[in-house]
Amino acid sequence: MLVPTLTVSENVALGLEGGRGPFLDLKSVAARIREISATYGLAVNPDAMSGS
Repeated sequence: MLVPTLTVSENVALGLEGGRGPFLDLKSVAARIREISATYGLAVNPDAMSGS
């Protein structure tokens, strides 16, 4: 389930195991999303709001 008021990156970070809580590096999460998106030919903007 997604939190519509958070970005794609923030929602992904919520589901990560072993995260560092509020100290999680969201820039790294966004970079990994971009990498996976490019690998699989997906158009996923990690900075987009998930509720839009």
